[in-house]
Amino acid sequence: MAACSVSRKQLIGTYQSKCLLYLEPSVIMVLHDDNTFEYKFAQLGEKIKGTWMVSKKTLFLESVSFSDSLTEDISPQKKYTKFPGKDAFRITTKRLFSLTAGGEIQKTCYLTKIITLPPSDVQ
Repeated sequence: MAACSVSRKQLIGTYQSKCLLYLEPSVIMVLHDDNTFEYKFAQLGEKIKGTWMVSKKTLFLESVSFSDSLTEDISPQKKYTKFPGKDAFRITTKRLFSLTAGGEIQKTCYLTKIITLPPSDVQ
């Protein structure tokens, strides 16, 4: 692995969008160690679930809930990127950048990993 690569184990965790909607991150994403993921969008009451994989420096998410009809005003967004058929993110050491249908990096509304501390035994 190259020195700038991020390992699969390092990817596992909780991420949030830097963009806010209703005063909370527009999306929160959890990558589980069994290669499943969950999305929670600020505007949806349901969680979107699916599987994830990494190819080169790109994280791919697949879900039966995804729809390519992101431009329909009547349908709530269940997909974060405009990559066709799945969501795709360019992996960097500190951020996940969404990819367009043409594979270009979108530098706005990137996801950052939330660092969570283990519970303290002090009461």
